Amino acid sequence: MIRGAIAYGLVMKIPHYDSESCVGNTPDCYTSESYDLVVSTALLIVFITTFIFGNFMSLAGRFLVPPR
Repeated sequence: MIRGAIAYGLVMKIPHYDSESCVGNTPDCYTSESYDLVVSTALLIVFITTFIFGNFMSLAGRFLVPPR
């Protein structure tokens, strides 16, 4: 879960034309459409991997932890 928060935080720091970090007409800034696409893609990947790997944790626990 913490990896998802780190990935989302890093995506939010990308400079785009509507932010304060993009001054002038620099080519390093994303357009608003591209920025929205990157943010939504990152969130989708975080949610999908969290749900998939989260559902398999109980199954992995049964195989990896020896019975008492």
